[in-house]
Amino acid sequence: MVLLWYIHEKENIKKAIELLKKSLDIQSSFCGENHPDTALLYDNLALGYSAEGDYKKSIELQQKALDIRLFVFGKNHIDTATSYSSLAQVYSKEKIIKKHLNSKKNHLISDYFFSVKITLILLLQTKILIPSVF
Repeated sequence: MVLLWYIHEKENIKKAIELLKKSLDIQSSFCGENHPDTALLYDNLALGYSAEGDYKKSIELQQKALDIRLFVFGKNHIDTATSYSSLAQVYSKEKIIKKHLNSKKNHLISDYFFSVKITLILLLQTKILIPSVF
């Protein structure tokens, strides 16, 4: 049941990204690239990619939103500050995920070597170990 929900949610995220891309195309063609609403759509699209786990794409889009807001509002505007905050959140998520994956990888390697060690001990104890193999 949880797997079905997960697949359903992933499909919804993909659909949301697809719709946001269309919206961004329309928005930027009418208002141009350097418009606050275009920056907002980049933010929303970045959230979709972040939810999908594509942090590289999310960071790229958050950076575009920030660049637009810096151009339109300058560095001392609340919307610019929000962009900095959003970008920082994606970098934080990416770092946490990478740290978690590295930890998982280290545990898997450790578990593998532990199981090899146990297997060798059991083989030695039962005297099944054939020296020529090793």
